[in-house]
Amino acid sequence: SELGLGMTFGIVAGYFGRWVDAIVMRLVDILLSIPALPLLVLIATLFTPGTIALAVIIGAVFWPGDARLIRGEVMALRGREYIEAAKVVGVPSWRIITRHLVPNVTPIMLVQASLAIPGAI
Repeated sequence: SELGLGMTFGIVAGYFGRWVDAIVMRLVDILLSIPALPLLVLIATLFTPGTIALAVIIGAVFWPGDARLIRGEVMALRGREYIEAAKVVGVPSWRIITRHLVPNVTPIMLVQASLAIPGAI
């Protein structure tokens, strides 16, 4: 859930830019300003979450860092010639995102996910 949420928000913010980027990145800034460990301890104290609920909570707490990473990569890819050519030809934004951006940022997310799992590397 963390990877999907972070990738979605990062791609949307990086691709569309302007006010969409400003709103998403302010939300990310707010969420990154909250210390994660005390928040997780508080949630674990107030509730006794099961395995799935704990995974959802961790995903909800840690997605902003992934969103910021993906946004930066998408902003770099947005200026590439093949993206500009697709825009000029009239390819819809959703098609550019699914056919060009997602495949190019997926390896970054896989490395990020493997670094988050202890003992994965």
